[in-house]
Amino acid sequence: SNILRWWLRTTRRLLILGVSITNLPQAQAFSPSDVELQLADMTRSHSAQGRPEMIYDPMLSLAARAKARDMGVRNYAAHIDPDGYGANKASQLAGYRLPEWWPNELNSNFIESLAFGYGSAQKAFDAWLGSSAHLPHVLGQTDFYQGQTRYGFGYAEVSGSTYTRYYVFLSAPPSRHPVANLEPYTE
Repeated sequence: SNILRWWLRTTRRLLILGVSITNLPQAQAFSPSDVELQLADMTRSHSAQGRPEMIYDPMLSLAARAKARDMGVRNYAAHIDPDGYGANKASQLAGYRLPEWWPNELNSNFIESLAFGYGSAQKAFDAWLGSSAHLPHVLGQTDFYQGQTRYGFGYAEVSGSTYTRYYVFLSAPPSRHPVANLEPYTE
């Protein structure tokens, strides 16, 4: 099936990165990069942040980093990957449970903001805030996004790709998967 082929390709790509998001203990041991920490700090501490809380999720973080790396390796910059999968389906296949009442199309995206080509986390963050499509998501400025209190950031630098630097922000409502009490984005 197409989903099985996608999962095998995705698992192979994740193994190249040295991660497996289906292995929760490994997800719990995930270490964010300096760029990912900077993005998390800017997002969480922004004075206009509308979410009542923001809770780090290791599965979303691994999915975000895998997406950033995939965009660089396969040289695309889009919410839908070359195989036709959007962020919702990719996160579900990675093990994150989204609300059952959400549409289940392969190319759906209710949880992802992307930036690419920017030379720093600050510039990528500023681009999100300057975008009428990304600002409400990143700062939780609608009721829909305010309910997305779990988050993860991904960053990849891939030399030779079109944009070199790829930034991904994923946020989602709380999931029923077991999450460790792990918060690497706070001091």
